[in-house]
Amino acid sequence: MRDYIIMTDSCCDLNAHMAQELELNVVPLTVHMNGKDYANMLDGSEISFEEFYKNIRSGILSTTSAANVGQFEDAMRAVLDTGKDIVCVCFSSALSTTYQSATIAADDLRADYPEREIYVVDSLSASLGHRVHQLLQRSVRHVPERLHRRQDYGGRVPREPCLRGGLPVRLAGAGAAAVSGGAEKAGGSVR
Repeated sequence: MRDYIIMTDSCCDLNAHMAQELELNVVPLTVHMNGKDYANMLDGSEISFEEFYKNIRSGILSTTSAANVGQFEDAMRAVLDTGKDIVCVCFSSALSTTYQSATIAADDLRADYPEREIYVVDSLSASLGHRVHQLLQRSVRHVPERLHRRQDYGGRVPREPCLRGGLPVRLAGAGAAAVSGGAEKAGGSVR
C-alpha cells in the first residue's frame, strides 16, 4: 500500500488538536483584519480567536484570501520530499479559489515527482461538511491505493465492496464516494 498524507486547508473546521490527531497537513488561508494579514492557523497562533471575535464585535471588518499556489507548492513539496503521496481535500471551489490553487500546484509538481501521486479533491463543502470529508478520509486508508488505479474504475473508487459490512466499512464506502464518485457526481472533481 502506498504511503500518503491528507492535506487540506484551514477551512476544514477542525481545531489544531483534531488536525494533529488525524495527521492532517493544513495549508492556512489568510485573514485580513485592521490593516494586518494573519495566517488562519488552527491553533490561533497568529491572531487569537478571542482577539478575532473581539474585533468583529467592535465592527472591524475582516476578509480572507485563499491559500495561493506557492503555499500549496511549498506544502506539497515538503511532503513529496519524504516519499509520501498526497490526497488534498479542499474547501469548495464554488466559494474559494483554494481548490484551483492546489490543482495548479499539483500539476506543476507532477513533473518533478513522477513516482509520486497527488490527488486534489474539490470537497464541494464548507466548514462542517469539509470537516466530515477529513474525518472520512482518515478512516479510509485504502482510498489512495485505489485512486492510483482509478482509471480502472472509470475515474471512481469502487465503493460497493466497502458498503458491505459494519459501520467502519460503511464509513470507508462513504469516504470512497467522497473522494471520487461523490465529488464528481455533484459537479466536482478528483484530479
